[in-house]
Amino acid sequence: MRILAALLCVGLASCTSFGTVKNAAVHVQVDDVSCSATAIGPHALLSAAHCFEWPYTLTIHMQRIPVTKVMLDGNDHIILIVDHTFDHWVRLGKAA
Repeated sequence: MRILAALLCVGLASCTSFGTVKNAAVHVQVDDVSCSATAIGPHALLSAAHCFEWPYTLTIHMQRIPVTKVMLDGNDHIILIVDHTFDHWVRLGKAA
């Protein structure tokens, strides 16, 4: 349920009524393609599926990051569980 709420929040123009986003944007390099992603947990990224191809490998801050799990919803969303810990991610909850 939390992942569905994060997808909804990221898909909206403003997330203020669902929670806060602070420093959760991540620049992701996939081979020669540059994309953005949103950290939605300490080890999870939400991005556009069209940015990624099998095998799922990515680079963050010039460091290769292994992908341990991939979730696709068929609507160009991808959630990547990675072997990296993010300091900041989308925190859902009541708006301040």
